[in-house]
Amino acid sequence: MRTKTVRPASPGEATTTTADVLAPWNLLGDLGRQQFALATESACAMFRGSEAMRKVQQEAAHHSSEHHEAAAQKLRGPCAPAELLAIQSDLLRFDMQEAAQYWQQMADAALKAQLEMMGCASQIFNAGSSDDSSRREP
Repeated sequence: MRTKTVRPASPGEATTTTADVLAPWNLLGDLGRQQFALATESACAMFRGSEAMRKVQQEAAHHSSEHHEAAAQKLRGPCAPAELLAIQSDLLRFDMQEAAQYWQQMADAALKAQLEMMGCASQIFNAGSSDDSSRREP
C-alpha cells in the first residue's frame, strides 16, 4: 500500500492557508458587525434626540403652567373689565410666543438628532474609504 507524502511547498509556489479560505467569510462577518454597530449608534442618537425633545416639552409645560397659574390667581380676585382684557391679551401673547419658541426648540432638537445619526452613517463610509485606500498600492 502506498502512502501519500506531503512535500513542503517551494518558496515560489502559492499555498492556501486557512486565513485565505476564511477571508471572504471574515469580510462578510465584519460587514454585518459594522452594520449592526451603525444601527446601534443610530438608535442611541435617536434616543438622545427623543430625550432632548421630551425635555423641551417638559420645560414648555412647566413654564406655561406657572404663567397660567399666575393669571388664574389674578382672576380669583376682583378686577375691572379692562384688567380682564389685559389678562386675556397677556395670556394670548404669552401662548403665541411660547408656541413659536416651543416649535423652534423641537425643530432644533430633531435636527441635532438627525445630524448625529448622519454622522454615524458617515463614519462607516469614511472608514470604508480609508480601508480601501490603504489596500491600494501606489
